[in-house]
Amino acid sequence: MIQTRTHYSIKHLLSAAELRRVALELEDGRAPLSGLTPADEARSARHAAAVIGSWLTSVGSLEAMVNEIWADSVDYKQRLAPLGDDAIARIERFGPHVDRLPTLEKASALLSLLDAPAFDRGGTLWHEIRTLKKMRNRLVHFTPRWNVSGAAGDLDAPLTGRFTLNPFTSAGNAFFPDKCISADACRWAMAAVLAFSDEFHARIGLPPAYEHVRAQFLAD
Repeated sequence: MIQTRTHYSIKHLLSAAELRRVALELEDGRAPLSGLTPADEARSARHAAAVIGSWLTSVGSLEAMVNEIWADSVDYKQRLAPLGDDAIARIERFGPHVDRLPTLEKASALLSLLDAPAFDRGGTLWHEIRTLKKMRNRLVHFTPRWNVSGAAGDLDAPLTGRFTLNPFTSAGNAFFPDKCISADACRWAMAAVLAFSDEFHARIGLPPAYEHVRAQFLAD
C-alpha cells in the first residue's frame, strides 16, 4: 500500500502567489480608475477571478496550516519533532476539543497548550487576519447591497490605504469589493498571512512547512 500526505497550506500559498502574478499582468498598462471600454470586459473578468482566487487561497493557506499542525500530532508526528514528545502528546489529546473552533481560536488554543505567548487581540497581526477573513466571508457568502455615494462600509476604514486600488474601476464603483480587487490587495493579503504564520511558528518553536518554497511565493 502506498500512502501520500500533502500539506495544502503550501499549495494554497503558491496558488495565491501565482494568481497575484496573473492579476499583475492583466493590470499592466491600465490607467487608475479610468472607464472600461467594451474590449476591457473580458480582461476585467479574468482580473477579478485572479484576485478573488488569490484572496481565497491566502486565507485557505492559514486555515490549512493550523489544521495541519493539529492533524500531524496524530499521524505525522515526525514533522512536529522539534516540539518534543510531551508537547505532541498534549496536542493530540486536546485536538478533538478544538475541531469546530474558528481558525484563530484554534491557533490560540495551540499557543495556550504549549505555554507560548498569546497574540494581542488588539494588535496588528490579529486585526489584519480578522479583516482578511471578513473579506473572504463577505465574498463567499455574498449579499448584494446598494452602494450609496459618500457612505462608508464597515470594511472601508480597515482597508483604506493598505494597497493600490483596482484600475478596472471608476468613481462610481463601491470601495469594497470592487475597488479592493487589485493585485496589490493580493500582496497585502499574502503578507498578512505570512506575517501571522511566521510569528505563530516562531512562538511555538516549529519551522514552517512552507519554508523551502518561500522564495517562490514572494517573487513577482
